[in-house]
Amino acid sequence: MKSPGCGMIPKLLHFCFGLAPDFGGKPWSLFHYACVRSAVERIQPDQAFFCLEFEPKGPWWDLTKDLVTIVRIEAPGGRPFSRPAPDSPVALATSAKRAG
Repeated sequence: MKSPGCGMIPKLLHFCFGLAPDFGGKPWSLFHYACVRSAVERIQPDQAFFCLEFEPKGPWWDLTKDLVTIVRIEAPGGRPFSRPAPDSPVALATSAKRAG
C-alpha cells in the first residue's frame, strides 16, 4: 500500500529466538525450521531478519541460517533477558530499528 508522499513499505520479516542460553527449554528443531522456511517462501520478503543473543546449533539451524540475515542483539542494559517470551518484543524492536 502506498501513501501520498511516502515510498513503499518494505516487505521484511523479523524472527526472534535465542534470548536465553537454554532457549527456553526448546532447542531449534524441524518445527522451527519449517515455520521460517514457510514464511520466507510464502511471503517472499525483501529480507528476513533473525535476531538472537545465543545462536542455536544443529542440522535444522544450519538449514535455517541460509534463509535469514542474523542480527546479534544484547539485552537492554547488558542484563540477560530473564523471560524470553515476554522480552521478545524488545528484541524485535531492536531488530526493526536497525533495519530502518
